[in-house]
Amino acid sequence: MTLVLFALIAATLAATFAGGLKVWERFQTSGTREQWLEVAFDQFRRDLHDARRFQPIPFQGTYDTVSFPALVSTATETGDYQELGRVGYFWDGARRRLCRSHDPYRRLAHAGLKDTCETAMSDLDRLHLSYYTWDAANGTYSWSSSWSAAEPPLAVKLELTYNEPSSRRPVTQSLIVQVPVATNGRPLATGNP
Repeated sequence: MTLVLFALIAATLAATFAGGLKVWERFQTSGTREQWLEVAFDQFRRDLHDARRFQPIPFQGTYDTVSFPALVSTATETGDYQELGRVGYFWDGARRRLCRSHDPYRRLAHAGLKDTCETAMSDLDRLHLSYYTWDAANGTYSWSSSWSAAEPPLAVKLELTYNEPSSRRPVTQSLIVQVPVATNGRPLATGNP
């Protein structure tokens, strides 16, 4: 009888420990995802704040790709320095990740936007980019899912969707970044976008 009681207690402790371990793993995964998301959003924000006007590199965007002229870091034997180049973000659906690409201007003749992928965020279900501008014809601000004008948009919205680990429900996180070099015919008003 004592042996059965000890076996029952041991089984209860093992089940409790295993359940606690699963909760801890979910907590760790969730915390890590939030940290990665914060890092990805911060990098995206810094890149857009480093955007420049440079006619040979247009500001282009679709719902799943954006590229623009900006300062990029280049490593040499004497250290790192910044130079003008192209920064881009694109969706790699096969690997479910947001990729970041950056190439100096002198290499653009031989480098496509999607030739390299520095993973900015993984385990994503969807990426959606939108571009905010002043529509002079209608006299209103509006969002568009593509951009190919000479002038940069006033702001870019990055939306990332992933499954929340504990509930398996889709969660969408958004970031709106004003593009400092954009005027687009009208300055961005307070409270917009």
